[in-house]
Amino acid sequence: MRKPFVDYYRANAISPVSQDLSDIALHLERRESLYLALGILPALVAGRSVVEFGPGSGHNAIYTSSLRPRRYVLVDGNPVGLTSTGELLDRHAPQRDACTLVESLFEAFETEERFDLVLCEGAIAGQVDPARFARKIGGFAADGGVFVMTSQDAASSLGELLRRVVAAHVVPRTLPVREQVERLVPVFATHTATLEGMTRPVEDWVLDNIIQPYVGNMFSVVEAIEALGGDGFEVYNASPRFFTVWRWYKRQVGTGRDIGPAVSAAYCANIVNIMDHRLDGTAIHSAELGKRVLLLADRFYALLRSAESGTGYAPVLETLREVAETVRPVSALTATSVDEALAMCEAAGAQRPLPEAPAFRGFFGHGQQYLSFVRRA
Repeated sequence: MRKPFVDYYRANAISPVSQDLSDIALHLERRESLYLALGILPALVAGRSVVEFGPGSGHNAIYTSSLRPRRYVLVDGNPVGLTSTGELLDRHAPQRDACTLVESLFEAFETEERFDLVLCEGAIAGQVDPARFARKIGGFAADGGVFVMTSQDAASSLGELLRRVVAAHVVPRTLPVREQVERLVPVFATHTATLEGMTRPVEDWVLDNIIQPYVGNMFSVVEAIEALGGDGFEVYNASPRFFTVWRWYKRQVGTGRDIGPAVSAAYCANIVNIMDHRLDGTAIHSAELGKRVLLLADRFYALLRSAESGTGYAPVLETLREVAETVRPVSALTATSVDEALAMCEAAGAQRPLPEAPAFRGFFGHGQQYLSFVRRA
């Protein structure tokens, strides 16, 4: 069985997750903003133990190391990425001897040590069994420790998944990887340019989001809370901050301590906002509509994986039309974006020039959602 992420990275000798470090202070500020949103204060990392699964090329590890943890273990199965991580830490880590790099598949990593902070970014969604994978990684958190992970579903990632559909109509997936990149970068460079704060090279984005085979399953916020809630974890915070809990703290005891159901309901009631970052939380809809959109997006994702295996794209396009009609009463902009993507597919199939698609060009969701959990003692 193919292993998600690592087999593709190893086969092509790549680690397509680099970041722009031309302004290192700005890079550190971005990561600080994320940590603060997740409730991780810098002073609470200093002198503590940290393990990170999947540091990629090490760009984000620069910030974590700057907080001066007592011990920082970085685990990755991709030797190219691990080499880059070591080089960046050599240059930027204030306490390089506190950092230990381990080349290992995540599922093969074992230690009796338990850590104050466990990090796993961009690696759980996409696994064959994400729930089991999350519980394995979270299990390295000490009692009272924090586990940070990313969730992702087909609704939050619809913008990227749509571009995979467009790409398949523009460039045959049978072409060599590098040739696909050369032909797709000009198509999507104007799209990623609409993202304020985009720090990833377009080439890396294409390699990782458009060309990489998807062999695993999505893992939504709701699924993550359900999987970890039964394993001794309480959801703590999220980025983006899509929920508010008004419960009086004196009621947060016993069974009332678990805010997981409230967070899951808030997520479902914000699916269209999560799907389209341009809305800034202005789309108002019920949790029931959100669940309907999630089901349609899941169906679309299953059909897309099947199409990429050679079954054809007609069912994919039909499901996308249904998605557009479902969200249209809530967000005409989002629906129009899907319409324009479908028009691009039609033009490419007819070998006509691609339309401008101004709405689709700026259509991106909140892709990955960051969640922090506290492990109950």
